Amino acid sequence: MTSPTDPKTMLQRSNLAIQYRSAGHPERADALFADVELCEHLKPLVDDLRGRGLHVLDVGQPWSDNCRVWMYFADVVLDVDALRSRLRLPACVEVHRHRGTVDGAEQGLVCAIDHDAVMGLHPEVAPAGANVVT
Repeated sequence: MTSPTDPKTMLQRSNLAIQYRSAGHPERADALFADVELCEHLKPLVDDLRGRGLHVLDVGQPWSDNCRVWMYFADVVLDVDALRSRLRLPACVEVHRHRGTVDGAEQGLVCAIDHDAVMGLHPEVAPAGANVVT
């Protein structure tokens, strides 16, 4: 059986999720990512976000081979400082902010040990009404 974090599996799942959302079936897109887990350091954060009913937009390996699995949540800005404090995340979980002009913008938390990450929208480019998660 193929791992949920196999690069080919991640790419196929991402493409299928786009098709499901376009066809008006976001629940099917959500189901595609249900078996994906990140490292133990980010598990409390992922569990908290999923427990709030937030939707995983995509899971993939962005940037470079130095990244393992990055989970992107839809339509949310993660208040990274509040989340680190409230969930008592370990020191290896670091803040990541990227404010690109061409290549996207994101804000989230990255595990410096396992190179997994949880991302949301960058607050400077988030649309009005985006859910801020603290």
